[in-house]
Amino acid sequence: MHGGGMMMVTGSSYGQMPYSSRPESRMRDHLGENVRRMRQIQRQAKEREANAHQPVKALWKSEKYSGVTSKIKEDIKKPPSTPRPKSATFLRAHSRTGPSIKNISRPCTPDPPSEKLTVPPARCSSEIRFNRNNIDFIRVNGVSAKRQTMKRSPSVNALDELKKKEEEEYNKHRKGEVPK
Repeated sequence: MHGGGMMMVTGSSYGQMPYSSRPESRMRDHLGENVRRMRQIQRQAKEREANAHQPVKALWKSEKYSGVTSKIKEDIKKPPSTPRPKSATFLRAHSRTGPSIKNISRPCTPDPPSEKLTVPPARCSSEIRFNRNNIDFIRVNGVSAKRQTMKRSPSVNALDELKKKEEEEYNKHRKGEVPK
């Protein structure tokens, strides 16, 4: 053994039984358990549904208020009030623009003569031939993209000009000479 503080254990592993000697009681039928659990849940849902169809028990009401009638019940029994003629249509769309459009009948527009049409009618669509030039649009777009200059903001252009000026002044200066 080396003096590194490491200890080596040889032999069988502790706390684990070899695979062949495991008892059969530990093997579980997960599929069967899942099916049983699903059926149990279905049974409970059916029971809840059957209980839901039973009549609902009336809520408890104090004897003190047994002679008092409901105000909502009174409102329901009242006949509806007559509608207000002017305010009934207030702020409705087109309520003050004159007679309703539904009552006005319009004559049918006749089809224009075919020589005046700029677009041929749909029934003639099978006869139309398109004039297409053999243009490679992908190549045209690529060429125009190469020619395109990148547009820069005025502040960036001004910064570039300032840097160029400073660099020119620096290059004008003679290095190694002592100024007078």
